[in-house]
Amino acid sequence: MLSPLPPFPILLIYKKKKKRIKIKKRIMSAALATPLARQIAGKSILVTGGASGLGAATSALFASHGAHVTILDLDAAVGEAFARSLNDAAAARPGATGLPAVQFVKTDVRDPEQVAVAIAAAEELQRANQEAFLEGAHSTSTDAAAVAAHPPYYEHVFGCINCAGLGPAAKVLGRKGPMELSFFQNIIEVNLIGTFNVTRLAAASMAQNAAQNPSVKSADAYEVGADTTPYFDNGVIVNTSSIAAFDGQIGQAAYSASKGGITSLTLPLARELAAHRIRVNTICPGVARTPLLEKFGAKVVEALSANVPYPRRLLEPREYAEMALFLVQHRYMNGETIRMDGALRMAPK
Repeated sequence: MLSPLPPFPILLIYKKKKKRIKIKKRIMSAALATPLARQIAGKSILVTGGASGLGAATSALFASHGAHVTILDLDAAVGEAFARSLNDAAAARPGATGLPAVQFVKTDVRDPEQVAVAIAAAEELQRANQEAFLEGAHSTSTDAAAVAAHPPYYEHVFGCINCAGLGPAAKVLGRKGPMELSFFQNIIEVNLIGTFNVTRLAAASMAQNAAQNPSVKSADAYEVGADTTPYFDNGVIVNTSSIAAFDGQIGQAAYSASKGGITSLTLPLARELAAHRIRVNTICPGVARTPLLEKFGAKVVEALSANVPYPRRLLEPREYAEMALFLVQHRYMNGETIRMDGALRMAPK
């Protein structure tokens, strides 16, 4: 059982000139019922590859917990429609500001400029929702300064879930000769370099959240063991690798190399970014039930499921999303690589 976080109740009570001022419940209505949920509610979350498959399930789950989600993907028609559907659901929740809580930004994760634009859009969405929230809070409070001194939102990105990637297979020595170098380069660029590109720029945004943290004003103030405000991380990054990083099959040389690189990034990133109170973890899914896989038909899905020891089925995207949510919520999870594969160990082919 997780240890509860320090109380951060919906009904906040402040002292001023020996008078107790009660801020009405709706001031913090964006915060959900449990302390762990408050680690998510009102925070800015990036999800790459967030309009389909594992990423879409992640976008939906984080949005349902009150996060402000920015979806980075390539298919604008699909992404914009998906964002609208999530906004329709978010608008009906308590604490909604009346502004969109989810947005889509067409982004190639390999492109530094496009990623920077997406992060700027995420920060703008966050600021707009924060201002609308505080305006609503001030209208019910006799102490606007007290509310402003305890901002319910950070102004910058808080979470980054990297799901964007591709995984075509090809042998190093095939019937037509050696693998084209461009094939290998493309997979490395999208999966590994794309993940790193988003991670580095998201981390730069997260580090700026220290200004909103009342106990840690800068990275210089951080000391190992000095965890005086357990519910204040400056950010959390969750990357997506694969069991192919460990059990690569014939034809997966490029894909396994890209995912192995993501896995190997986890610990050095977590160690370095600890100085900024940013945690980093990696999920290694097994075979997941995605729309792309289901196009191969029920027989293929059944055959793949039969290889999984238990549970004898494919990983559901919602389960991946729940693991990502857990890693963002649980503050002692840092520098970890987690396999989600039902004890599956892939055969050579």
